[in-house]
Amino acid sequence: MTDSEIDELARAIADLKRATKRNDPFLRSLFDDKGWLGLGLAGSIGITLFCLPAHFLTAAYGSFAAIPPLLQALLWAVLAAVLVLGGVQKSRLLLRKARVQDETGEGQTEGPAALTRVMQAVFGGWGFHMAVPLVIGGIGVAAFAFAVGHPWYGVPGLAILVCFWANFMGLVVEHREYLVMGWWCLLTGLAGLFFIEKAPFIWTFIIYGGVFWCFTGALLLEAKGRRTAGHDERR
Repeated sequence: MTDSEIDELARAIADLKRATKRNDPFLRSLFDDKGWLGLGLAGSIGITLFCLPAHFLTAAYGSFAAIPPLLQALLWAVLAAVLVLGGVQKSRLLLRKARVQDETGEGQTEGPAALTRVMQAVFGGWGFHMAVPLVIGGIGVAAFAFAVGHPWYGVPGLAILVCFWANFMGLVVEHREYLVMGWWCLLTGLAGLFFIEKAPFIWTFIIYGGVFWCFTGALLLEAKGRRTAGHDERR
C-alpha cells in the first residue's frame, strides 16, 4: 500500500471510531435490557402458541390446508397478534427510551423528534451499512424462496441474515443477549435449510421460538448476575 492509501485507511478507521463512540451511549440506552424482558417473553409464548398447535394439527389432518377453517383462523389470529402487538410494543419501548434529555439538556426528546433520533441511531451513520443491506437481503431471500417454489426456505434464510444484525448490535452495545440471538439464528438457520420442509412448523418454532426463549433466558441470567453482584458489594 502507498502512504496515501495508508493515510486514507487510518482516517476511515478514525471516522468509524468517532461515529461508534458518538452513537454508543444512545444505542446502549435503546437496547439495554430494561423493558425487553417482557417483550421477549411475550414473543416466546406467542410463537410457541402458533407453531406447536400448527404442527400437531397439520399432522392430525394431513396438511395445513385440511385443518378446519375456524382452527386455521385461530392460528392466524395468534400469529397476527404476535407480529402486530409485538411491533407496536417494540416501537413504544424504543420511543420511550428515546425520550431522554437532549444534548443541550434543555428538554425532552418527544414525538417525531424521538422517532427521528431512533431512526438515526439504528439506520444512520455506519449502521446504515448493516441495517439497509439486511432489509434488502431479507426481501431478496423471501422473493427467491417463493420464486423457486420452496417458500419455507425463507424461514431459515432470514434467520441467517438476522444473525449478522444481532451480532453487530451485540458488539456495539456490548450486551450478551444479542450475541446469543445471533449465534442461535446462525446455527438453527443453517440446520433448518436441510430440514425445514420435513417439519416446517417445528423448525420455525426451533428457529424463532428458540431465539426468543434464548433471548429471554439471557436477560434473566444478566439480571440475576447483577443482583448477585449487588448483593456481594453490599456485604
